[in-house]
Amino acid sequence: MKFNLACLAAILAVPTATACNLDLKWVSNWAEAGYHRYRVQLITTPRNDDDLGVFCEALGRELGQVAWVPNVQCHWNDDGSFVADASFYEGSGGYGDYRHTFYAAADDYRAARGCTTGIDI
Repeated sequence: MKFNLACLAAILAVPTATACNLDLKWVSNWAEAGYHRYRVQLITTPRNDDDLGVFCEALGRELGQVAWVPNVQCHWNDDGSFVADASFYEGSGGYGDYRHTFYAAADDYRAARGCTTGIDI
């Protein structure tokens, strides 16, 4: 199949889908009733509040697979940031589960939305 320069230019000029991204940024953690609770900020670019819900649903599913108490809460803070809080066991095992769960939820999000993710947890 032959392509001339004009045809190739037309193919390359076809607009692509809008790029989207979800950034996960660790905010804080604290001890609570024998568990360690982690707070992670979620930032979508461009802003898309529906995508925040998609990630939170994925996080709840993933958390249910590793923790006895799947206590995930996603909410807007008073400062206007959107965060996800989740509890894990104290210690290195709980910390590993925290990281695994957020990374797995990010994988689920990428599969569902086709967006990229930046993870700083």
